[in-house]
Amino acid sequence: MFKEFDLSDLENSKELLEKILDENRKKVDDLLKIENKTYKNFVLPFQEIGESINDFLTPIFHIDSVKNSEITTKVYEECIPVISKYETEISQNENIYRALKDIQYKEQSTLNNIQNKVLENEIRDFKLSGCHLENNKKKRLEEISLRLSELSHKFSQNLLNATNAFEMIIDNFEDVKEIPASDLELAKFEEEGITKYKFTLQMPSYLAYITYGTNREKREEIYKAYCTKAPENGKIIEELLALKDEKVKILGFDSYAQYSLATKMASKEEDVIKFLEELGSKAKNRAKEELEEIKEILQKKLSGVEYVFSSEYYMEILQEGVNKGSAVKKVLEESGVSKDEAMAFGDHWNDKEMLQYVKYGYLMGNAPENLKEVFDKEKIIAANNEDGVAQILEKLI
Repeated sequence: MFKEFDLSDLENSKELLEKILDENRKKVDDLLKIENKTYKNFVLPFQEIGESINDFLTPIFHIDSVKNSEITTKVYEECIPVISKYETEISQNENIYRALKDIQYKEQSTLNNIQNKVLENEIRDFKLSGCHLENNKKKRLEEISLRLSELSHKFSQNLLNATNAFEMIIDNFEDVKEIPASDLELAKFEEEGITKYKFTLQMPSYLAYITYGTNREKREEIYKAYCTKAPENGKIIEELLALKDEKVKILGFDSYAQYSLATKMASKEEDVIKFLEELGSKAKNRAKEELEEIKEILQKKLSGVEYVFSSEYYMEILQEGVNKGSAVKKVLEESGVSKDEAMAFGDHWNDKEMLQYVKYGYLMGNAPENLKEVFDKEKIIAANNEDGVAQILEKLI
């Protein structure tokens, strides 16, 4: 069973937290007084001390992240410096660090694999907190830790506030008629005898309108609001990156990536990149096979449609005769422009008809090799990331 959140005394959280931390300090002092420290009488009780703090703070941090208010923000901001100071104090305590090292030295051969791993991780985390460094560096790490907590909280609050502040009210049913009934019911409300619909940046409200909304301007409005919310977070990101870089340099790492890997299975950045590339390659090959299987099934079940790939693993299902070529033809005819005056660029199979229709149709160098076989060499240009379009424009203009 999950523990129930107890927020009955939320306003006094700082005082309650300080009381818990003072009790924990005494527990740590008592542990350090043990003469013959062992895994059982020191490591296990030490871990339990940390769990009691998590049990207290989790409800406070959670409620502030999902349903913030003036009181939750106030409590969070009061607790952050208190817990940050305590965590730095504990993680940089050389007496605890030496005790853990001594236990590892004495009991390593008698502990099982899990116990040795727990002990190894504890010692590692103390090192990553700068326990072994000079006092001036410890002090700076403490300052950075507090500031990172403050900035992370501010970042989240800005996003939450911006999300909660946006509302898009629609009173024309034509603009919402394609939205599923369940989503529409959630958005529906009555005002002065008129049925209206409210959409926000919260899920699933945002997703419902951006996917099924029939008014293009309204879709653009909510999309832009979603993509540009909390622009003030840009400066926060810059400061976060700078502080994290300073922190890892103090700890002796070349980069934050290197620091991050200290707690993970991979030992080098190159190993991570190699793993991701191998995984991507194997997954992509299987995805291609599955797409072909889907295509075969659809061809048996559907008639009057065409199938075309717009990337290596995206397949478009179109009505027969409908493609970018027919669309460009229609636009040019209505605009009174000859296809001999038109130019187009593309890089995949869904661009083929368009490029073949206009006089100046160019295939990008990053297109699939089998598609390049369809075009003359002079119509194949440099890739997207090689400024292929710019090169042609400069040549022709």
